[in-house]
Amino acid sequence: MELMNIEVQARSLIAKAIDAEKCLTSVEIREKMKGKILITCEDYLTARAKMCEIVSQINQIANYCGRGRDDLDHSILLETEGLLRRITKDQSKAIRILGEKIRCSFVNLRGLFRKYDKNIEMVDPQLKNNSDLVEALMEYERSWEKGATYFCDSEKRRHLLHFSGTIESMSEKYDKFKEMVECSDADIFLIIPCILTLKSLDKDDKNLCKYFLPTLHQIDTKTFRMYF
Repeated sequence: MELMNIEVQARSLIAKAIDAEKCLTSVEIREKMKGKILITCEDYLTARAKMCEIVSQINQIANYCGRGRDDLDHSILLETEGLLRRITKDQSKAIRILGEKIRCSFVNLRGLFRKYDKNIEMVDPQLKNNSDLVEALMEYERSWEKGATYFCDSEKRRHLLHFSGTIESMSEKYDKFKEMVECSDADIFLIIPCILTLKSLDKDDKNLCKYFLPTLHQIDTKTFRMYF
């Protein structure tokens, strides 16, 4: 009985995640039946935020292959969804791919908790020993870290939108450029800065060059004399 109690305590976070997932599913079903838009429903957002909080706690304990971050909160998912609603499929494929990865990683974890709910005894009390959980958490952390970096910071978000849009538009116009990007050709890492520098001269780089290379606009620097 003592050993069983220890195992129950060890699985307590998984049990909380299962309960949170059930609560979230219940709210989704209820609000959809009312014809409400989930993203504007306070109960839905509260339930999902709670789910994110528990997942972060589990990530801290079980994700030994990653960094075990516990600060990947609900705001990242909110920013991701907001961005995906604002941009079209043609504006930035890279942004949409990252956004979908963030959403999918959360959905996959919810599916895993539903699976565990059928038989929680299948979960190893040493959470890091559950390979399916660790794999799902690794993907969750990788994608959400990028979301925290690029989606939650308004300036970086604006830069990423402009940069990815520039690269994608160039790829559509020039097949050779597209091939170099897809193959990560070494020359592309020289070509892209040149393109952004030219755009900076036309004041069409959204201050990307100034952000990453401040000396470009400082008159008394070697960089300024070289380009201007």
